[in-house]
Amino acid sequence: MAPTENGDERGRHGKPPGSSNNNILFDQSKNEQISLTSGFKKLQMHLKNWKLSNHREEITAERLTPFRV
Repeated sequence: MAPTENGDERGRHGKPPGSSNNNILFDQSKNEQISLTSGFKKLQMHLKNWKLSNHREEITAERLTPFRV
């Protein structure tokens, strides 16, 4: 990828901005029957390089800041 007017869009390690932000948020606010520990164990195993988080409260903009939406 060619550099842009403001310089190279890639970070220090050659990755696009935000690519190291490997976070997944699971909403558990409505007491779902399936959770990360009970129903998504295989998914959790395949996503071992990602940070998986449970969220049991109301979703706000501040809570979503570390996640790509």
